[in-house]
Amino acid sequence: MVDILDIHKKMQHNTISLSFKGKVSVELIDSVLLIISERLDQIEEDINTRKKVYGVLLECLQNLCLHVENDDVSRDYDANSALFMLDSSNDNYQIITANFIPNESVPEMRNTLNEINNLSKDELRQLYNTILRNKTFSHKGGAGLGFVDIARKSNQKLNFDFQTVDAKNTFFSLQININKN
Repeated sequence: MVDILDIHKKMQHNTISLSFKGKVSVELIDSVLLIISERLDQIEEDINTRKKVYGVLLECLQNLCLHVENDDVSRDYDANSALFMLDSSNDNYQIITANFIPNESVPEMRNTLNEINNLSKDELRQLYNTILRNKTFSHKGGAGLGFVDIARKSNQKLNFDFQTVDAKNTFFSLQININKN
């Protein structure tokens, strides 16, 4: 049997700990954001940190809602489910998301994420404004702002990983750390 007391003890030092695996919907996003917003108001004194955590979480959840699309994943996996976690420590908040993407999307996504990680704070701001001015939207409604906005708000490099699942699919994970002020 799982040692629940041990899990509770490990979580005792966290001020927030949330994990979810399943289908991400607009209703779920609204509920999670309401809960996290209320919890952040209780535990986080710095309003800028609260805004960063909330904003990054919102963007991450919207990305999951828009980009979970794989129906062609091995039966060993729930292709339409996503994973997200929010955790905290004394020093930072950590947001982790993961979902399946088609293998053919990996090179472009990897290049985009690497390009974002190589930009300075000012270059990120300029890119963000350029994308806003161009207003070019994809068939899913996105304009490519998501990862740029996450990098700007977190003030950190985007930590990501691609794990090939089968001949057609990859499991993409993103980890964002937001320092506490």
